[in-house]
Amino acid sequence: MPTKQVENISVHNLLAVIWRRKLAIALPTLLVTAAFTVYAHYLPERYAAQALLAIDPQANPPNVQIPTVEEQLWNVRDTVLGRPLVEKVIGEFKLHSSTPDIVEDVKSRINIDVVSAKSFHVGFQGEDPELVAHVANRLSELFVSQTTNAQTRTIAQANGLLNGELESLRAKLSSQNEQIQNYKEKVGSALPERLDTNLKAIDVLEDRIQRASAAIATGEAARAAAVKEMSELEKRGALDPAVSKDQSPGQRKVDELKLDLAKARAKYTEKNPEVVSLAKQVKDLEQNQPQAERGRAEPSAVSLRYVQLSAELEGIEQRLQSEHQELNSLTSRLQTDRGQVASAPQHENEMALLMRDRATTQESYNALLAKQNVVAADGADRVNRGLIFTIAEAARPPLVPYSPRRARITLMGIFAGLCLGGLIAFGAEQLTTSFRNAEEFAAFTSLPVLAEVPAISKRNGGRTKAGRVVTVKQPTSVAAELYFTLATRVRQRCQEQSRDEQGKGRSAPSVSTTARNTEQRTQPSSVVLAITSATGGEGKTLTSLNLSIALAKSFRGKVLLVDADLRRPMLHEYLELTGAGQQGFGDLLLNPEDDIHKYILEYNGLSVMPTFRRVPNPIGMLASDSARALLERMSLEFAFIVLDSPPIVPMADGHVLASLADHVLLIARARRTPRELFKLAVESLDCSNVIGVALNDVDLKHSRYSSAYHYYQDNYQVRE
Repeated sequence: MPTKQVENISVHNLLAVIWRRKLAIALPTLLVTAAFTVYAHYLPERYAAQALLAIDPQANPPNVQIPTVEEQLWNVRDTVLGRPLVEKVIGEFKLHSSTPDIVEDVKSRINIDVVSAKSFHVGFQGEDPELVAHVANRLSELFVSQTTNAQTRTIAQANGLLNGELESLRAKLSSQNEQIQNYKEKVGSALPERLDTNLKAIDVLEDRIQRASAAIATGEAARAAAVKEMSELEKRGALDPAVSKDQSPGQRKVDELKLDLAKARAKYTEKNPEVVSLAKQVKDLEQNQPQAERGRAEPSAVSLRYVQLSAELEGIEQRLQSEHQELNSLTSRLQTDRGQVASAPQHENEMALLMRDRATTQESYNALLAKQNVVAADGADRVNRGLIFTIAEAARPPLVPYSPRRARITLMGIFAGLCLGGLIAFGAEQLTTSFRNAEEFAAFTSLPVLAEVPAISKRNGGRTKAGRVVTVKQPTSVAAELYFTLATRVRQRCQEQSRDEQGKGRSAPSVSTTARNTEQRTQPSSVVLAITSATGGEGKTLTSLNLSIALAKSFRGKVLLVDADLRRPMLHEYLELTGAGQQGFGDLLLNPEDDIHKYILEYNGLSVMPTFRRVPNPIGMLASDSARALLERMSLEFAFIVLDSPPIVPMADGHVLASLADHVLLIARARRTPRELFKLAVESLDCSNVIGVALNDVDLKHSRYSSAYHYYQDNYQVRE
């Protein structure tokens, strides 16, 4: 079975929901409106009085532009709502409040409203009309007297704040300047402004390093040439001593030491220990040698050249040493300058940040200084031309309260109640799972709806159970006509289902089929119809009675209505029978061989077999062979037998009677029968003999086709 579908939203559906849920809407509306009305009734009456204040043109300097009230509104509010003024008014008039903070409460009751560019109202609210007028006038007087003082105090406060900010900015500027100076001293020549000087110095150093390197290369070449030539001269005997014929051994010893000294000097410097030792030996021998032993030998040209080269080599060594020292110094200076040039961007960024911070601070300082000058000039001008207010119209005691507005509160209550009722109605509509009409039923199940029977109102005889038998009490009513329609549809469905079963063959023949086969009757076949519902309170007994009467009036054969609900029989109440001294279907089941006519009553052409009292073990009696045999006897005498059966859920009586009957008619009550319960009942039945559903208590007056029923009532229904 499909689930519940959402109904399309339309004006008709909305009005139908309102009508169905009128109590859910009306009751909250009445309650909320009553609550709002009572609340408004007990609210205390409040009065408001206000004085008119205006700028005094005579007291202000001529030919001076006077600011408007809108421009001075904040000053006005600060003065009137200032704590000193409010506390003074509280003390003078001994005002009280229900809140802990009486000052805030009194301030909330003061109103300031601009009337024009040169006037405004000062008002006060309270429960005493005389008091609110006096307070409003006193507030106005205090405001007029304190206006000039408030302006002067405001200017002084503004100047004090500006001076404090200026001092803070001065200290910040001084700190930033000191920070910049310290950074310059720390970085020195690496500052960005020294970049060009450093680059030029690098060029000069690179040129000097190049010249020093060239000089060292030249000296190295000269030294190599001298060493090479001296080596050649040594091979040619430049170091051999000159031999003189008259030379003494001591002199030869000196000459040999001199040659050794020359060789050592060619290899080492003058500070070398070997050179120093040889030089000392030569000097000592020369001093100790007698003059007479000193012979003179002429040195050779090779020796002279060797000695010359030795002297030149010593000079070359000294120059090379000096050049190397200068080159190292220049290289160190070049590395230092290059490092300074490389770090220049970083120092430039640091300096830029420092300078930008100082510039920002300087701009703020200059702007604040200019603002201080403007404020000072404006303050002096305000003091010279300060606004003077006067009371143009004093406050008078109000005659009527301004609050509460009881009519408005009542209207708000009505609106709130309608909203609450609408929410309740909407929630109830969403929570209900019952059927409202045949369209919703058809969307839920495939079982056909044979008729929609409207609710029988008390005006149409529904005050008593007997009055609800509309086929007798109101035979021309819409409900009666629909019961006759249901009778016609039931007969058609029974005939169609019987033909289908005869064509297909039926494995378990019903009571009436068994009876016909036994007696071999040629008259029209009888029909046993069981009428049941998912649960109690859905109108199956009333439907059984009205349907049986309609069948009796529109059917040729005899119709018998049997109250088969042995647990809670209700049929005799609709017939207004007490049951005293009478017997019914329950008694007949105890004596199944007895004459059935003794238990049958006639009611408007209908044969009725009621049950007057509860029967013990009803399920055992209905499921017995005697009950089946009894129904077979009834089928031989009546063409149509209607069984008013108990509900299907949760009892088994209805299932037994449904199995004994040829056909089953289900009863559902609109806006009452839950969909889930109806689904459970249908699933528990053998749907092969269910001919359809009769929907009770349908609201036809507010349906889409209500006009047809209204037309019938206006033109066809007989007025009694």
